[in-house]
Amino acid sequence: MFDTDSFFFGLMPVLIEIAGNFGVLPAHIAIVMVVCRNCATFISPVVPATFLGIGLADVEIKDHIKNCFFWI
Repeated sequence: MFDTDSFFFGLMPVLIEIAGNFGVLPAHIAIVMVVCRNCATFISPVVPATFLGIGLADVEIKDHIKNCFFWI
């Protein structure tokens, strides 16, 4: 839905402003967004390469996510 630039330069400032109204530190929002963007991208079931890889390896998506999340 978003490329990297629009995610970090467009969406993150908006979320920091909204979360700041509830007392959440900007660094915490940035950390959450970086972790989600970088980790979730590589194990997400919406990435075609992930489906190809788990299909060729005969692995279920739930097992892939469970086992790979720590390493990513």
